[in-house]
Amino acid sequence: MVVLEVVVVRSTIEVMFPDAKGRDGLISRYDPDRDDGPWLQHYDIDLQDSDRMLLDEETLRNLEVFRTLRGERGQGTLVHHLDRTATPAGRRLLERRLAEPLTDLDALASWHLGVAGALDDRDWREQVRRLLKGVGDLDRGAVRAASGRIGPAALRQLGESLRAAGEAVAAVRGGGHEAHPAAAWVRGTPDPSPLATRLLATLAEQPPATMRPGEVVRPGVSAQLDAATAVASDTRGFLAALQARERERTGIATLKIGYNRVFGYYYEISNKHLDKVPADFSQKQTLVNAARFRTEELTTAEQTILDAEECMGRLEAEIFASLLADVTAGLEAIRELSARVAEIDLLFAFAELAERHRYARPVCDDSLILDIVEGRHPVVEQLLEGEFIPNDALLDGDARQVLLLTGPNMGGKSTYLRQVALLVLMAQAGSFVPAARARIGVADRIFTRVGAGDNVARGQSTFYAEMSETARILHQMSRRSLVVLDEVGRGTSTYDGLSLAWAITEFLHHDDGPRPRTIFATHYHELTALDRTLPRLVNLRLEVREWQGSIIFLHAVKPGCSDKSYGIHVARLAGVPEPVLRRAEELLALFSSEDARTLAPERLPGAPGFSLAADRPAAASRQLSLFSDGERDALDALRDLDLEGISPMDAFLWLARIKKQL
Repeated sequence: MVVLEVVVVRSTIEVMFPDAKGRDGLISRYDPDRDDGPWLQHYDIDLQDSDRMLLDEETLRNLEVFRTLRGERGQGTLVHHLDRTATPAGRRLLERRLAEPLTDLDALASWHLGVAGALDDRDWREQVRRLLKGVGDLDRGAVRAASGRIGPAALRQLGESLRAAGEAVAAVRGGGHEAHPAAAWVRGTPDPSPLATRLLATLAEQPPATMRPGEVVRPGVSAQLDAATAVASDTRGFLAALQARERERTGIATLKIGYNRVFGYYYEISNKHLDKVPADFSQKQTLVNAARFRTEELTTAEQTILDAEECMGRLEAEIFASLLADVTAGLEAIRELSARVAEIDLLFAFAELAERHRYARPVCDDSLILDIVEGRHPVVEQLLEGEFIPNDALLDGDARQVLLLTGPNMGGKSTYLRQVALLVLMAQAGSFVPAARARIGVADRIFTRVGAGDNVARGQSTFYAEMSETARILHQMSRRSLVVLDEVGRGTSTYDGLSLAWAITEFLHHDDGPRPRTIFATHYHELTALDRTLPRLVNLRLEVREWQGSIIFLHAVKPGCSDKSYGIHVARLAGVPEPVLRRAEELLALFSSEDARTLAPERLPGAPGFSLAADRPAAASRQLSLFSDGERDALDALRDLDLEGISPMDAFLWLARIKKQL
C-alpha cells in the first residue's frame, strides 16, 4: 500500500506520494479558495501497489460524479443522489470514495458485509444514525481549537459532538453486533467521554460566539470566578441602591448615576438643583444644563466593580485556554475518532440508500468478469417520474471483451454507458448497486470518452479535444481497466471518423494489446461487421419501434445491431419545421441508395425541389425522383414477371429487351 502524505500549504492542500525511485511527486491539489468543490486533479502516475482506483478529471466530469455536464452541483450528480450521510466527515468520506474507489478485495468484502448487516437490522441502524445526527464537524472543530481560532459556542458544540460520537461508537459496539465489521473498526478507538464531559461541564449552557466576560463559564467551576462574577453582576443593583440613598440624603429627586469611558461613574445633577449639592461632592464636568460629580464612595465602588470585571475576564480566559489545551492534547485522538465516525456514517448511509432504492449486494473479485443483471442508472432512476427500464451488461476478457452498441438517437446509449461505469464505481466505493445481481471484476481505472466540446483557451477544436481524450485512454488503459467510449470520430468527416473508430476498435481488441473491457457506442453501423473478424466483439442494440410514422423508444438493450439512427424522427420530436424534415427524407433516400461522392452534379437534388408549402407541387416531386419514366416502366415490368413460370432462354430475352429499352 502506498502511503500518501497530505501537505497544507497556506490554503492549498497538496497530496504527495513517493515514486518508484523514492522521490516525492505531486498526485493531487485542491485549493478551497479557487476550487469550490471536491475536485481531485489526478496526474499520470503508476501506483502498482495502490489500493485505490484512479479516476481522472475527464471521467469524473463525464460520469457527472460531482458536477453535471453543465458544471452545476446538486441534483443530477451522483454524489447528490447517493448522499444519505449524517455527519460532515461522512460526507467528505463519500466524496473521497467516489473520487478514489477501493480496489482491495478484503476491504470491499468488509464494507459490503457491513452494509448488509446494517440493512438487516433496521432498529440498530436507526439508533446509530440518530446518534450520528448530533455529531458536528469534529476535524474542523478540533483544528480550530488547536489553533486558538474558536469561540465558546463552537467549543461547546465540539463537546456535544464528542459526546454524541462516543454514544454512537458505544451503540455500534453493543447490542449483540460485536461480529459486525463496524464493531471491529471502532475497537480501540479513543474514548472521547472525559474530554466531552470536561468541555460541557465547564462551559455555560448557551455560551456566546465570542468571549464575553461572565457568559462563558458556568457557575461552580471556580470559586474565585464565582465571587468576581457576583460582584460584577451585582453592579446594577448596587448602583441603583446607591442612587436611591443619595437622592434621599441630598433631597435631589432627579439625581442619577451615569458612566462614560473618560470619567468612569459619576452623579449627574441638573443646574436648578446645584444649590443642594453636598460638600463631599467633587465636580468633574460642567454641561449646558447640568453638572457631573464624584464622591469617595463612588470612586471606591467603581474600582471594586472594575477589579471584579477584570478578574472575571482573566479567570475565564485562563479556564478557556485550559480547555483549548486539552483539545490540542487530544487532537490525534479526535481525528482518529472522526475517521471511525465517518466510516460508520457512510456504511449506515449506504444501508439506508440500499433499502430505500432496492439496491443489491455486489460480489467483487479479481476476475475480469463484469456481469450486471437488470442494472439501473442510479441518478436517472431517481429523477425519472416513470419506471426505469433495467438492462443487463456482461463483459469479460475472453468471449465478450468489447461491446459495440448501436441504436437510435435518444434511445439510451449514453445512459447505458454511464450506468455500467457508475455501477462499477459504486460497488468499489463500498455501496450496494441498483441491480438485481452484480458481479464486479475489480477495475483499476475507469476511462470515459463522452460528449464533445472545444477548448478555445487552449486552441483546441472539438475534434482535437476528442482525439486528445481518446489518445490518453489508449496510452494509459490496462487489462483491468473499464473503457467507455461514446461516438468517437463524429467530430470530423464521415469517412475520417469511421476509419478512426474502426482502427480504435481493432486496437482495443488486439491480442497483443492490454485488451481492456470496453463498451463502444456508435452511429457508424459499418462497425457492426467487425464481429466477423474480431472474436471478442459482441454487437448490442437499443430497441425501437416504428408506429404510424413515429418512433417509440423502448430503452432495452438486446443482442444484434441497429440498421438506422432515426435522426429525422428525433428532429421531428425536437420541433424542426416540417419542410426541412421532408427535404431531409428525400436527401436521405438519395444518399442511402448511392454513394453521394459518386453522384453527378445534375443528379443531386437542387433548390427547385425545396418547397415550404404543405403540399408539394407534382413537378417538384417528379424532379426529385430517383428514376426516369423508362426506368419506372422497367421496374413495373420486373414486378409483374413470373420467375417460376419463365424459362431460362425467355428470361435472357426479357432482360435483353429491358436493357435495350433503358
